[in-house]
Amino acid sequence: MQIEIKKTNAKLTLDALVKGVEPVQFTGMQIRPSDLGKIPYVGTYLPIGWKRVCLKGEAGTRGVYMADNQGYGAYFVDCTGLGKPTEPALTINEFINRLNLEYAYAIVEIGRHQAKIGVFKQSRGGVKCRNKQTKWN
Repeated sequence: MQIEIKKTNAKLTLDALVKGVEPVQFTGMQIRPSDLGKIPYVGTYLPIGWKRVCLKGEAGTRGVYMADNQGYGAYFVDCTGLGKPTEPALTINEFINRLNLEYAYAIVEIGRHQAKIGVFKQSRGGVKCRNKQTKWN
């Protein structure tokens, strides 16, 4: 199963690179769970003009995975809609409550039931692709 997940993530990352996918930034104050379907997958690809936001200030907080993409961190979010606040992954509503409208979001890794969602902000430069592979726990 883990090998299958890694292959899927590698393919999705390549697709994002080819298509030039960029993180999405929410603009409305009322974000609904259905809006999260707009969050694209970028994997380890870092689009030109974007940089990752480090979540170290939230390290140790439930739902923050720090071993992601060179240590920037990502939100660990339940994708099924069945998650509970007692589980390691954030529920969809918990994730919505952590969204900051100053930043953009993209999936950096996906599994069967959860996703790791990275936080991004626009920058002047950028690199096309990071060579580092993320690990799935």
